[in-house]
Amino acid sequence: MRSHNKSYVFVGAFVCAMLLAAIASIAVVTGRTGAVDHYLVTFDNVAGLKFGTQVRYEGFPVGQVESIEPAAADGQLKFRVDISVRQGWIIPQDSLATIASSSLLAAKTVDIRAGTSQRPLVPGAQIASLPPADIFATVSALAADIGSLNREGVRPLLDLISNTVTSLGGTVERDLGALLGSLRSAAATVDTRAPQLADQLTALSDRLNDSAAGLQRVMSTENIHSVEQAIVSVELATTNLAAMSEDLGRTAGTIDELVTTVDDMIGANRDNVDKSLTDVHYALRSLTQNLGSILHNLDGTSRNMNEFSRLIRQNPGMLLNGTPRDEIAPASASLE
Repeated sequence: MRSHNKSYVFVGAFVCAMLLAAIASIAVVTGRTGAVDHYLVTFDNVAGLKFGTQVRYEGFPVGQVESIEPAAADGQLKFRVDISVRQGWIIPQDSLATIASSSLLAAKTVDIRAGTSQRPLVPGAQIASLPPADIFATVSALAADIGSLNREGVRPLLDLISNTVTSLGGTVERDLGALLGSLRSAAATVDTRAPQLADQLTALSDRLNDSAAGLQRVMSTENIHSVEQAIVSVELATTNLAAMSEDLGRTAGTIDELVTTVDDMIGANRDNVDKSLTDVHYALRSLTQNLGSILHNLDGTSRNMNEFSRLIRQNPGMLLNGTPRDEIAPASASLE
C-alpha cells in the first residue's frame, strides 16, 4: 500500500509540475510575466483577433489582446481593442498600430510601429491605427482589377487589332498588283536614268571642287592678312574721325568767338574794313584775270584722275600689291 501511495504522490507531483510549467510557458509566450499597462486601439476590422492575440512592438512581443468591444463612432461601427503591454514599456505618441502577419501562414498579431516623438503615451491612452494589411484581400482586389482590365481594355483592343489586320490584309491583297507594277516601272526608270544621273553627279562634283579651289585661293593667307590690315586701318580712321569731330566741335566754338570778335572789330574799324573790301575787290579782279590758267591746271588734274580710275578698274590688284601692269600706257600718252 505504501508503495502505491508513493506512486500516486509522485504522479500527482509530476502532473502539478507539468501544469505549472505549461502555465509559465503560456505566460512567457504571451508576454504576461508581470505587471502590465493597458492601451486602447480602434480598428474598422478585427478579423483574426481574439483574446490572447500577441501584441508586438517592431516585431518584439510585449503583450496581448485583453478584450474586443464594438463601439459606434461618427455613425460607423468600430471595434475598440484593449491591449496590455509590459509595464514601463515606452511607446512614442506618434506610434501606429495595425493588424499584420509576420509570414503568409502566421497568425494575426497587433503590430505597433514605433514613432519618432520624444514624448511617450501614458497608460490608458489611445494608439492611432492603420488599416489592416491583408495580403489575401490585396491579391483578390488585384485579381478583380486585372479581370476588369481584361474585359474592358485588353479584349476590345485585341478585337480592334484583329479587325484592323483583316481590313489591311484585304487592302494589301487588292492593291498589291498595282503596287508591284508601280515598283517595276520606277525601277526601270531609275535603271534607265542611272548613267545620266551619275554623269550629272560627276559634273556637279567637279564644279564643287573648282569652286572650293577658287574659294581657297581667295581665302589665302596673304589676302586674309590684307583684309585684317584694312580692317585695322578702318578702325584707326574711325578713331581719327571721332577725334576730328571733337576738334571740329572745339573749332566751331572758337569760330563763334572769332565771329563775335570780328563783328566787334568791324564795328570799331569800319573805315579799315572799307579799305579791306577795296583790297579784296582788287584781289578778286586779279583772280579773274588768272582764272584761265587755274582752269587749265584743273583740267589736267581731272584727266589724271580719270586715267587713275581706269587703271584701277582694269587691275584692282594694284590696291593690294601696289605694282602697276606693264602693258598700261601712261595717261599723257593716251591724251596725245
